[in-house]
Amino acid sequence: MASMMQRAIGMRSLSSQVACPSLQFQRRLTCRSSSSGPARSPFVTTPIYYVNSNPHVGHIYSTLLADVHFRWGKQEVLSGGSEGHATPLFSTGTDEHGLKIQQAAQAADRSPIDHCDIVSDQFKNLFDSCDISYTDYIRTTEPRHLKTVEHFWNVLVDRGFIYKGSFSGWYSVSDECFVPEIQTEVIAGDDGSEMRISTESGNPVEWTSEDNYMFRLTSLVPQLKQWFIDNPHVIQPSVAASSILAFLEGSDVTDLSVSRSRSRLQWGIPVPGDDTQTIYVWLDALVNYLTVAGYPDDPNFEQRWPPTVQVVGKDILKFHAIYWPAFLLAAGLKLPEQLLAHSHWTMGQKKMSKSRGNVYPAKDLASDFGSVAVRYFLAVNNCIWEEAEFSAVKIKERYNDELADILGNLVTRMMSKKCLKSAVYPAMRLDFLPHFLGCNPDREYSWQLGEGNEGGDIKQLSVDLLEHLVALPELAEESMSRCRVHTTVCSTVTVLRCANAVFHNFQPWKLTKSSDEMAVKHLDFCYRLCLEAVIAACIVLRPVITQHADDILENLAVQENDRNLARARQFRDVLINGAEDHVAGMEFTRATNIPFRKFDLRSEVD
Repeated sequence: MASMMQRAIGMRSLSSQVACPSLQFQRRLTCRSSSSGPARSPFVTTPIYYVNSNPHVGHIYSTLLADVHFRWGKQEVLSGGSEGHATPLFSTGTDEHGLKIQQAAQAADRSPIDHCDIVSDQFKNLFDSCDISYTDYIRTTEPRHLKTVEHFWNVLVDRGFIYKGSFSGWYSVSDECFVPEIQTEVIAGDDGSEMRISTESGNPVEWTSEDNYMFRLTSLVPQLKQWFIDNPHVIQPSVAASSILAFLEGSDVTDLSVSRSRSRLQWGIPVPGDDTQTIYVWLDALVNYLTVAGYPDDPNFEQRWPPTVQVVGKDILKFHAIYWPAFLLAAGLKLPEQLLAHSHWTMGQKKMSKSRGNVYPAKDLASDFGSVAVRYFLAVNNCIWEEAEFSAVKIKERYNDELADILGNLVTRMMSKKCLKSAVYPAMRLDFLPHFLGCNPDREYSWQLGEGNEGGDIKQLSVDLLEHLVALPELAEESMSRCRVHTTVCSTVTVLRCANAVFHNFQPWKLTKSSDEMAVKHLDFCYRLCLEAVIAACIVLRPVITQHADDILENLAVQENDRNLARARQFRDVLINGAEDHVAGMEFTRATNIPFRKFDLRSEVD
């Protein structure tokens, strides 16, 4: 069968009027990915969100990215069954200790725990409304977390990484950390007076001197550097890794203060054995990932650990790429497999800010647009290390243009009885491929394509679709391995655009009326090709558009355990490797309720 495909490609050179397919096309058809795919069950985390204020678009973006990676990992690792795999984990939740929360609760005239309960529920409700499939929603005020933090602290003490010392420096209450003087500057405040701020976050800093417990961070810098050298893709994107390495190469790395005076910070976990000190909020918060994995007592902890993907905003990358792995190294634990740092969303080309009035209420996202439209818009836009513009109109436009008009319209037209007499998968006639590509110069077809083929040369459109369709599984797998969700989505939309162009230009609603044998074969091949394009696209988009993709796959008789890249590759396996066509003759269901209702944009102003 492989040679038949190659003959089909070679036959195109017989006609000087038909351009030869590119060598790239031939390579894509005959080469398989060298990747064996992910081996471990997914363990994906978001940062836990600080409850000093209400959730915003950036919070749902972090969580959506994590959700897509979690669903993708489950889809690709566990589709053949869960035997031998750890239970997949996806954790999110809220960070509920620290001076900012203590102050926010006082300002709202609430107790700290009442304040945490109210705001944490807002985050949980937002995530539920956007179809986030977390398996564990953790709060750092839970007893299980207190137990884990205390144990982890004692491990660091026993291994000699914590000592008592005096520390003085510029402290940012907003960032909950000390800032090296080289990373501060003096500016004029709103009242004209001078104030010192962190150049990294822009938040005010104040000089603080305390007797604290210190963590021996400097002793671990060589190991951290080596970790980045040995694992060049551990931080995505690569520009983020460069910034972390530059920090470690600098001279301003010092040991880390990991406690605060209890007289200054009461709302937090006391240092074990010293009730005059409170554990540093970032140490407390980062340990949440260990808590959800069952550290230290769960017998399944070793199988679950470490996290496969940890999603963070770029403003907290330093804590996750330096402090967090340093804590793990000190405790003798494995380091995370991948860290994904994303940028911020803007509105009106400016960072969202309540004071500017350019904040979209996150709680209204799902009710205003529907969870699928929100998920798709956030996933398709590239907000990885570069700021992206949030727009209510763009949410609707992307949904209309790419889901309703491209995917939804293609499925609707394909299900029409005008185009398909019976809901049965046509056989993949490999002997017909040369004719489909227009490679046979000796054949005069007794049927003609109708007018309206404005989409371009139909032979080239067919080659384009074949190229993109056979390449999609590897492109998606590679993109997801590098945490490039937006690239994965855009590659899939390209396949759907090509399928729409082929379907439109072949005009199957006309071919169904023909009794010509060649016309019938064209119709069957066109249909099968477009069906396979829809299936592959829905499999790749499934972690993003969730139930919408599953509804289409259900109609097309793709079973739950087949909704993975292995099924997306079947078309190529039959086409190139001569694999048996198990789908030919299988019945499917004509969809009557394609799940894409367009937004009305006639009165929209962004």
